[in-house]
Amino acid sequence: MKRIWILVMVFFLVGCSNNEDVYTSEPIENVTLTVQELSDFTDNTLNYYDIEVTLDDEKDQLIGKETITYHYDETEALEALYLHVYPNAFKSSSHPSLFDQEVTKAMTQEGSIEIKNVLINGKTIEYSYEPIDTVLKLPFDLIPGEDYMIEMDFVIQVSSTTERFGSIQGIYNLGNWYPILAVYDDEGWNLDPYYDVGDPFYSEVANYDVTLTLPEGYIPSASGYLYQKEDKTYHFRADRMRDFAFVLSDKFLIKEKLVNDTLVYLYYPSSLSNHYWTDHALTFAEETLLLYEDFIGDYPYKSYSVVITTFPSGMEYPGLVMISDQYFYDFDITNLRQTIVHESVHQWFYSLIGDDEIDEGWIDEGLTTYFTMYFDQAVYKKAYYDRTLKYYRDRRNKYGIENITVLKSAKDYADWSEYGVAAYVTPALMYDEIYKTYGDEKLKTFVQSLYSNYVYGILRYEDLIETLKTVYGEEVMEIVDRYLK
Repeated sequence: MKRIWILVMVFFLVGCSNNEDVYTSEPIENVTLTVQELSDFTDNTLNYYDIEVTLDDEKDQLIGKETITYHYDETEALEALYLHVYPNAFKSSSHPSLFDQEVTKAMTQEGSIEIKNVLINGKTIEYSYEPIDTVLKLPFDLIPGEDYMIEMDFVIQVSSTTERFGSIQGIYNLGNWYPILAVYDDEGWNLDPYYDVGDPFYSEVANYDVTLTLPEGYIPSASGYLYQKEDKTYHFRADRMRDFAFVLSDKFLIKEKLVNDTLVYLYYPSSLSNHYWTDHALTFAEETLLLYEDFIGDYPYKSYSVVITTFPSGMEYPGLVMISDQYFYDFDITNLRQTIVHESVHQWFYSLIGDDEIDEGWIDEGLTTYFTMYFDQAVYKKAYYDRTLKYYRDRRNKYGIENITVLKSAKDYADWSEYGVAAYVTPALMYDEIYKTYGDEKLKTFVQSLYSNYVYGILRYEDLIETLKTVYGEEVMEIVDRYLK
């Protein structure tokens, strides 16, 4: 998720991409969501989610059913599988709260998910919530190489918060809302709770078909692309995505722009219809995609949605990011720009190149924070880069370098202040020193190597270090160890 630790005050300058060998269209205002051509899935060996859900806005509920085709490709037999059911983190008023702000706590209504029944390969399963409320345990013998069809009905109560998962002021933020398979890796099942600090999510890419039925007048923004619309029912598909998020409202207006092969959308509440920063917001997303498709690797998705919503800062999901509407009331457009750029860079670092955001969240946060800063110098001017760099150095020094530990799990950080310095600022400063020591072309080679080797996969510490050594040589560890050890 992303609490942007970039709070420098600099002057805004409208810029443009330096890449002339790309195609963009003129922005179109007040459009309806474009229905795109249905495409086959690229990789049918991936796990597959087929979800049908209906929004009841009078009760703030989602009523749905989900079918998961699970490919069990591990080498050992197991006696159960697990899914995360994150809405249950909001069953209490003490649910995870961004920045520990009172405004984000449940106001009138707590959230939850109630599983009605579960079948695996047609057999009824006696499921349970264990070892914690946000984990669903399904006892069933798993045989390596076999496929399993998991079917369930559910009712989700949406909490009254401005969190990743919540509804306030007629806008529904629906991140991490549906039952999602836990990751099984060398450590076994990853069943971490919804921690207060960091992004407590770890997931693998999958394929999605999601059908959403809405009340009259509601407009959906979604991770995937729309391939069919029937009255108030929308059919979305997502190919090789790590998660699937919605933001829903009957207050949205939409702008769109074609950027290379991706339709870039800006969703914003009608209260901002006369705010000229909406054009800038769409431009920031466009410029980020143009720069990093060239510098890092292809953005493969048909659509990308920037959603101005009630979230308190910025939060990334594959194909969709949530951006606080409060940035539009600032006197400085810098925070809006840097938040949109930051969350857009996360489309490469977390979405396409995945990591374990709980145990190694500094991997995607550090890369994203640095390349947010790099964007300012590449697209706008170097003074922006330098001012952000000074802010980061001052922040790290004030916190105390001796008090910073990067290589630890999110659950071990005391608060967001510590996590911000360790997971965002310190790795970004490391990449700055590497960049200034070895130059631009080496940096490009480095990130393109990450993309080539780990796109749609999971990047771990050992993989990152090995890539750094391969590109820069063993001597790069003199810099790395000063920041990470």
